[in-house]
Amino acid sequence: PEELAASIAGTNCVLDGELIGNTYYAFDCIDFDGLEALEFPLLARQSALSDLTLGPAIEVVKCAISQSDKLALWNRLKKQDAEGIVFKRHNAKYTSGRPASGGHYLKHKFYKTASCLVTTINQQRSVGLSLIGGGAKVISVGNVTIPPNYEVPKLDDIVEVRYLYAFLGGSLYQPTYLGCRTDISLEDCTMEQLVYKKENSSNEN
Repeated sequence: PEELAASIAGTNCVLDGELIGNTYYAFDCIDFDGLEALEFPLLARQSALSDLTLGPAIEVVKCAISQSDKLALWNRLKKQDAEGIVFKRHNAKYTSGRPASGGHYLKHKFYKTASCLVTTINQQRSVGLSLIGGGAKVISVGNVTIPPNYEVPKLDDIVEVRYLYAFLGGSLYQPTYLGCRTDISLEDCTMEQLVYKKENSSNEN
């Protein structure tokens, strides 16, 4: 976007972040003034990021460092119904892509999401979703409505869906469409993602 280009004009840096609409949310700086910062600890990269002069189309995502600030951020994000929060070791080097489990980054989601494969295109802006089960079996997990502000995905697209819980067998309860995913592969669309409804041993209405 032109607004983004204008906001970074004259600044010699390489940023890592996410573009949402016409605003780029920067959460890391991996090169500044020609100095490659990949091996720098996270706190040093955060300091460099905060020192940059950037325009209004680039918003620097602030970090919480102290215990009290972390708790305040956690509570604020929960209240705002945010997707989640990412914890990072202060001395972590930069890692591209999705860090492996048990690495220096830990993402905690406040609600459940699943990456699903689009296997049917229904009428009235709805698509059928499936996941990969044991033996590479493709298992249907229900349908999701596509909001009017999104394009209807195509067959075999991978999409992200928010849900309250899953029933045994795989159907998602109260699914909400969040958009297409182009950063993951079919191998990530497994039944192992699902969190199932806890069965109550007592009879309740």
